Amino acid sequence: MEIKQPAELSHVLTMTHRNLLKMWHNPDNVSDVVIQPIIFTLLFGYLFGGAIAGSVQAYLQC
Repeated sequence: MEIKQPAELSHVLTMTHRNLLKMWHNPDNVSDVVIQPIIFTLLFGYLFGGAIAGSVQAYLQC
């Protein structure tokens, strides 16, 4: 994505700052944003991947 105007960068930084302030006041959201995607990646990659392909190495193609 190409930023064409400096105003777009300013808008992105403003929204980032506002969202970080919201997370600071409600740290429970950190688990939704950071921890949950990691858990789902591990769950689907290792638990269900072994069931689909027969082994984790065959599914992940390591």
